[in-house]
Amino acid sequence: MKLGLLKYRSSLNVGDNIQTLAVAQHVKQTDHHVERDFLNEYDGEECVVVLNGWFSDEPANWPPSDKIHPIFFGFHMSPKAASAYQKHREYFKKYGNCSPRHAS
Repeated sequence: MKLGLLKYRSSLNVGDNIQTLAVAQHVKQTDHHVERDFLNEYDGEECVVVLNGWFSDEPANWPPSDKIHPIFFGFHMSPKAASAYQKHREYFKKYGNCSPRHAS
């Protein structure tokens, strides 16, 4: 399967790019770049994407497109955002056997 890496259209935080570089150094080839805050809009080839780092300025744009097969690694959300993600608890369980820590 193809591999996608995160990109950041609206972020001014250099740490976001460093999170992507942390993944990129361990792969031979990148096939796609997908926008972290708009994963639901992705309409390219099916791909695996490591979802690492901080999520997200756009929690209303969750969950990702069905064409994205996520690997959760170092995934973080603020307590404020967790309430928006809570309704997608089954998505987290399906792909990572995890759920938002602050969800009840």
